[in-house]
Amino acid sequence: MLTNINNEDTFIIDETKLGKNDYEILNIVLKDYDTTCLGSDIKNIKNRMLNDLNRLIRCLEIYLEDCVRNIDKNLLSLDIYELKVDKVISFNYTDTYYRFYSAKHNSVECDYLHGKSKLSKAEPNNMVLGIDEYLSGTDKFTNLDFVEFKKYFQRIHKSTSCLYRKWLEEIYDKKDENNVYFFGHSLSLTDKDVVSSVLMNPYIRTTIYYRNEKQYAELITNDRQI
Repeated sequence: MLTNINNEDTFIIDETKLGKNDYEILNIVLKDYDTTCLGSDIKNIKNRMLNDLNRLIRCLEIYLEDCVRNIDKNLLSLDIYELKVDKVISFNYTDTYYRFYSAKHNSVECDYLHGKSKLSKAEPNNMVLGIDEYLSGTDKFTNLDFVEFKKYFQRIHKSTSCLYRKWLEEIYDKKDENNVYFFGHSLSLTDKDVVSSVLMNPYIRTTIYYRNEKQYAELITNDRQI
């Protein structure tokens, strides 16, 4: 935990509020930033961390578009290919479904919740790479020192798509049964807000695909947590 001293731009590490592993990791980070634990400029450290995060996101974007996109894909999942799909909620950065599985349904719409990778510098990078909300109570609204690292902030700041909300509202208003298929998603709490809004819609019939019994057990556990 980083604690401001007298509301100034210095901080100390309160070891009593950190686990042993957390304290060791934080010290490693601080040492890498060429600083000491006492009397450091927290704004400078935060700015450098944000710059490094943005550079990491850009490197990931280049890797996905320049390397992963060019990997030979000679196998497709028939489970997905045979489905009649008109809308896709993508938790990934790439347009894999659109390129390989939408040939039979050219009118498919894709909602990239975490942004979409692209090599062109003409468009600003909108990829979301952040952490979940770790605060509780009123602290979530008052302790905003590191809000830029959180997913929900990045989604808003980078104006990522949220078409899924409109789709779910349309389903609810029409009251017609719709099929939703989860493929390749762990149902983890990371995306609880989106996943729960789908699972709790009374007019949606959900099918969840899994690879093996181990993953099946994990999905059951994660579903219960959501």
